[in-house]
Amino acid sequence: MIRNLVGIIMTGHGTVQTAVAAMKTGAFDYVLKPFKLNTLLPLLSRAMEVRSLRMENIQLRETVAIHELGKVIAFSSDLNAILNKVADATLQQCTADEVSIMLPTRDGKELYVAVSRGGHREYIVSVCLWSGVLPAWVARNRETVIINGKVDDPRFSPVNPRADIRAAVPCR
Repeated sequence: MIRNLVGIIMTGHGTVQTAVAAMKTGAFDYVLKPFKLNTLLPLLSRAMEVRSLRMENIQLRETVAIHELGKVIAFSSDLNAILNKVADATLQQCTADEVSIMLPTRDGKELYVAVSRGGHREYIVSVCLWSGVLPAWVARNRETVIINGKVDDPRFSPVNPRADIRAAVPCR
């Protein structure tokens, strides 16, 4: 769903069925042609108000989520509680399907999955390790890497994430 758009359908061949279908798919309004400008201007004004309210609502939800995350971090000494809250917030704010947080092992040479959320939880652990190449590189170089689909970077030649992963951002 594109949250920052308000859709208005204009047609010269409208039916009740197409109007209902348009509204069910999220159209703000359904206008039949021919129309007069004086009927369209108030509609556009209302659409702009609705868009503004939607954007404000999104910003408020994000602010509340950041505030809640900040409270957990500030008032908790439990690392697992903090990591779980960060994973939940990331899943929600990024509208991601899966999230995993990896931490360095005691020797700092490898990373392990500390928390995971999302659809294929049992698969996340093995996928995140990606034969250990990418997490080890991120841990060693302390550099963020963005992966989108097939990996052609020679530094990560053995890395072959699942085909359905559109983007992965291993962070330092």
